[in-house]
Amino acid sequence: MTAPQKESHAAGTWGLRLLELVSDLIAIVRDGRLVYSNNSGARMLGFERPAPLIGRRVQELAHRDYADLLSPQGLALLAAEEGSVTMKLVGTDGHRLAVAES
Repeated sequence: MTAPQKESHAAGTWGLRLLELVSDLIAIVRDGRLVYSNNSGARMLGFERPAPLIGRRVQELAHRDYADLLSPQGLALLAAEEGSVTMKLVGTDGHRLAVAES
């Protein structure tokens, strides 16, 4: 690994550690699937840790009123927007969790 690659890797690792300190749900979605969730977010959704969330379609977690917004077409529109959108996700026990997408 070159020096710049090491610096980039260290910065990315540090950034992920920082996200774990946040008490809000933080998730990263690519192509409609979760690729990252912090521990707080996993617990808010009823999971002990993020691992079971990774790879899930984000649409599976959406409240039925927001399922279209989290479809592949809806996610493409959200990615093009500036600002944030409030929506509801549903935890494993059926509780609703209001979140803002930005």
